[in-house]
Amino acid sequence: MRALAPGTVFALLDVPRAVLEQRLTQRQGHYMPASQLDSQLATLEAPAVGGARHRARRRAEHPENEPGVTVVDGVQTVEALAAQVAALVTGAVD
Repeated sequence: MRALAPGTVFALLDVPRAVLEQRLTQRQGHYMPASQLDSQLATLEAPAVGGARHRARRRAEHPENEPGVTVVDGVQTVEALAAQVAALVTGAVD
């Protein structure tokens, strides 16, 4: 993907398991039951970043981070997430 679209950025939402489970159990009529959460998390292929995920504010401190990938706090409001991702896309993040 990166070869076909240089400059592509990725935002990985970091959400605690308990919050994900709560959100899933509150959804009505959703295709994925909360009982599948553990298997989904087990197969999640998070970016390899020096053995750990990183946050936007730590990007400059860790040059080994996978380029174009930023982990954002997925517990934020939708509006805050949209603003942060928009800033990533436009290059406005420090």
